[in-house]
Amino acid sequence: MTKQLEHQHSPNQLEQLLEELRCLAHENTHGEIGTKPVEDRTLVVCTILQDLLSGLKDARACSHSTARQIHIFMISHLHQGPTLKKLSLFLGYSEKYCSQLFHTILGQSFRSYLKTLRAGRAKLLLQEGHVNLIEIAAALGFSDQFAFSHFFKNAVGCSPTYFRTLWQDISKIQSRENPNAKVPSSIQKA
Repeated sequence: MTKQLEHQHSPNQLEQLLEELRCLAHENTHGEIGTKPVEDRTLVVCTILQDLLSGLKDARACSHSTARQIHIFMISHLHQGPTLKKLSLFLGYSEKYCSQLFHTILGQSFRSYLKTLRAGRAKLLLQEGHVNLIEIAAALGFSDQFAFSHFFKNAVGCSPTYFRTLWQDISKIQSRENPNAKVPSSIQKA
């Protein structure tokens, strides 16, 4: 009775299956309950519900797969300064649809996501201490260190140099006081 269906359904097919289920439910509430054996009705309902669930699982898997593709694209192209146009070409969608899809899947705009990725990567590179600002700017797809510094100050709230100095000072103090302590997460997010 619980046979698995191994095909995918488009949104229109899912709507048709839902309509079939509604009709079946409507039939069964208007005096025709005895015209079909209970087992047949149960099988039909179970089949329709399995089709619906299968379609939902496929849609979820697709969106997770797409989110993963987007994230990998963004990370691997960070040094080139990824654009919505490049992403839409990569995914094979129009820019407008890609923008809507991006927001639907990741819950934020392309620009916001890129800003978050760049700021996070910049903090990590600054914490390393030996990477200079020109190299960090290039790694994040900025034309020069001035564009990077301007971005960082707006995104994080302080200059990259100040962030690095603050990080090093806090790390030194903590390593002297407690060699096993970690830097507070409030500083990491600064």
